[in-house]
Amino acid sequence: MEVGAQRLDEIASSAARFGDKLTILGFGLFSGAIARLLGGATAEILVALFIGLLTGLIAMRSLKSESARFLFPTIAATISSVIAAFVASFGLLASPYIATLSGVIVLVPGLLLTTAIEELARQNMVSGTARLFSAGTIFMQIGFGLAIGIQLSDYWFIAQPVAAQDNLPVWTQWCAVLTAGIGLFFLFKSRPKDLGWVLMAGFVTWGATQIGSHYFGPIMGAFFGALCTGIASNLFERLTRISRNVMLMPGIILLVPGSVGFQSLSLLVEKNILAGLDTAFTMSFVAIALVTGLLLASLIVTPRKVE
Repeated sequence: MEVGAQRLDEIASSAARFGDKLTILGFGLFSGAIARLLGGATAEILVALFIGLLTGLIAMRSLKSESARFLFPTIAATISSVIAAFVASFGLLASPYIATLSGVIVLVPGLLLTTAIEELARQNMVSGTARLFSAGTIFMQIGFGLAIGIQLSDYWFIAQPVAAQDNLPVWTQWCAVLTAGIGLFFLFKSRPKDLGWVLMAGFVTWGATQIGSHYFGPIMGAFFGALCTGIASNLFERLTRISRNVMLMPGIILLVPGSVGFQSLSLLVEKNILAGLDTAFTMSFVAIALVTGLLLASLIVTPRKVE
């Protein structure tokens, strides 16, 4: 046990694989890519890219201070909302919501929420409950920051209607998946030789989700995406003897219900209670669908324990 604890301390104190600049770039690339995957046009993508870079810059500074670390989600959400509203005041954004969400998508604890439900499904009540309350706390911090940003934006700016919005071709979604994979590669500090696997995970996840959503709806699409991602990750682990998380984490993060949770927060902040609660229930069903898909994947292809 002492050897293990010492090894963990060595890992925690070791130098980061990528420097601050590449990590900040990862924030920006992932935010811009998510804006496209959420249906944003060129303006939303560019604004989300800028907000993501700014969020990454704040993260590199605030995470070094314990006090600022807890304020980081609130500060980032406020800044993201204000910047999106500022650009919208010039009539350049058709959907400030997409730009705001994409800019802080890295902070939304959808993955943590999914992990919490998976722990509860496995009857790990203590760790599952702790993760669930942790995710809820982060959601409330982001929601409070969003509320501050909306109040400031309503006071400072007036959104202007957009005359026309460019319709990007479908193939740009696959470019966005590729870009998101590169961003996650930097954010997860993956090994350079694993870049191909990280990118493949994104394509498997997105392709499976699109097929499932087309035939069975968005919730079943999330289930089908999680199922295919889990099977691919387990096969990867069995064939290479490398942890399946190399593929599973970058893949599943494209499926997490964080964006739905953020939408629920937005509606509740705007006092649209019924729509907000309905969206929150949808988020719960998406999270359950993801967990069910991952558990079923482990039954179809049993993950191999890495020695």
